[in-house]
Amino acid sequence: MDSKTKNLQFLGVFGIIQETIKLISQWRKIFTQITLAFIIPSCILTCANLAISIFFLNKTKPSNNPIIFSQSPSIYYLIFNIVSSLVSAVLILVSTATVSYTIACIYAGHDVSFEHVIRILRKVWKRVLLTSLSVSISLFGITFVALVVLFLIVFSINGTRNRLSFGNYTMTIVIIFTIILLAGEFYLILTWQLSKTIAVLEEFCGFKAMARSKALVKGKMRMVIKLFIVLSFPMEVVQLVFSRLLIQSTIIGIVGKLVLIIIWMLLISLFLLVSLVAQTVLYFVCKSYHQKLAEKLSISDHLQRYLLADYDPLKVEDAVRTENLQIV
Repeated sequence: MDSKTKNLQFLGVFGIIQETIKLISQWRKIFTQITLAFIIPSCILTCANLAISIFFLNKTKPSNNPIIFSQSPSIYYLIFNIVSSLVSAVLILVSTATVSYTIACIYAGHDVSFEHVIRILRKVWKRVLLTSLSVSISLFGITFVALVVLFLIVFSINGTRNRLSFGNYTMTIVIIFTIILLAGEFYLILTWQLSKTIAVLEEFCGFKAMARSKALVKGKMRMVIKLFIVLSFPMEVVQLVFSRLLIQSTIIGIVGKLVLIIIWMLLISLFLLVSLVAQTVLYFVCKSYHQKLAEKLSISDHLQRYLLADYDPLKVEDAVRTENLQIV
């Protein structure tokens, strides 16, 4: 693995993108299978959720009946929204795990197939899910504490100022506080970006994987931010353009909208695949930057344990020593 990753530490943003495209093109078969099995279904659910949301928004008009939106169709929509969002999130987690393992096998020189990747999922999905939940819980906890602090600040101001001054002064505080909170959460999301990849390729998961991710991106934070912008910008543009065309356009018929939806799903699937591959390449770039050669060897052992459930490097060494003693 060292011979294939030792030069990754010198890659910048566009070097990572170039390495990502090279990996996808050279191993297009397995990445196509991963896309068809996990990424495209996630995009289909997202698109269906968006379409149904638009349908309900168009059907829901102002009414004198205050409980019109609480009838059964709205309940069904809420249930579908929750279920589809959860399934889509799980599919993205599975995609992250399969892509991370595939690229690690490529760099380690192991043979990898889609069937083997599916078998590996049974061993890693709990670790990835636990790590994802840890990130979500941390962000929720930070947001909750920040809102409590903001409430206490607003409450203290409200007790010492009249109502007119309170409104103007508080709005400024809320805006500044919100900007700081969003910037802080954005920074934390980026520092924890590699945690799910770490959960697959190393022994760490959950909060330990988050701490590991923060240590890995240290010294590469500017590049991580630039890479995030480069990967996110085209995806956001595609979503904005196609949503405007689908929602506001009146000259596009049903067939035209179906064609747009198919193109939208293919483009988003491609961008998601590129993002996931680039994220794993970034992981190896950060490890090479910190020159953690021994840990690269441990990744190979970690992959080997997936390949052979009863694999144990120490037992292998003991067997070799025993054989040598018998020869002597």
